[in-house]
Amino acid sequence: MEKDVNKIKIFMADNHAMIREGLKQLIEKEKTMKVVGQASDGKLALDKMKTLHPDIVLLEINLPKINGFDVLQQIKNENRNIAVIFLTEYDQIEYLQRAIEIGAEGYILKQSRANILIDALKLVYEGETYIEPKMATILFKKINGELEDYIHCQLTQREVEILRLITIGFLNKEIAGKLNISDKTVKNHISNLFKKLKVADRTQAAIYAINHGLVNVSRETLNPKILNQMREERNKNRIRDNQIGISERQNLKLEIEEKLAEEIERDVEKVYAEYLSYKKIEKE
Repeated sequence: MEKDVNKIKIFMADNHAMIREGLKQLIEKEKTMKVVGQASDGKLALDKMKTLHPDIVLLEINLPKINGFDVLQQIKNENRNIAVIFLTEYDQIEYLQRAIEIGAEGYILKQSRANILIDALKLVYEGETYIEPKMATILFKKINGELEDYIHCQLTQREVEILRLITIGFLNKEIAGKLNISDKTVKNHISNLFKKLKVADRTQAAIYAINHGLVNVSRETLNPKILNQMREERNKNRIRDNQIGISERQNLKLEIEEKLAEEIERDVEKVYAEYLSYKKIEKE
């Protein structure tokens, strides 16, 4: 993005005059920013932007005449050198996903603190993407869930059969005999399983399968080694929880959530790009 040597030029599109005025006062407290124009509907916003040439547009989704998504789409279709940040009351993850798919550079909720908006404007002006931390966390979890579902769908019926036999303790030779296939074929299937599930060994594969419901095995038929490892993990967690006081746990939880939000904020573009590539593969 080419930068104005003086101030960051910002345009606002929102159907509430009081919100626009409040935002203008907030933004222009920053010496490096200037509101160059505003509009109460999408059509007027597009018309004004043609002559005002803002660096960044703050856009509400629910606009009269032309909604925010269509305004964003037209900006991107015309290859205008304008970054778009949605400043909206809508916290549904579907709205955020659509905004990113069209090409928005930012997404912020109106109930956010003032400093979040200012930070977002600065980051987006520098070419970064800014997603409200709360929304980024939800998006990350949803994408992870969809990617996980995608990975599970990629397992063949034969691989699931082998995974179940691994879970109840069968060795490669026993699996080969059970399924009437060669040892080499079993090894190839297991190698593919490890790659798809991103695990390093049979025990990890079995625990993953149980935890994600990929196989249905009873406690009686479960491989004792795997059962013992799962018990050890539970005991470790229980001991750790007992050692950490309630207040310490709460502080630890907050610290983890803050770190997670920071990591998600930095990596959300990369994660979402991977999600879109999976979606593209599904369509093909």
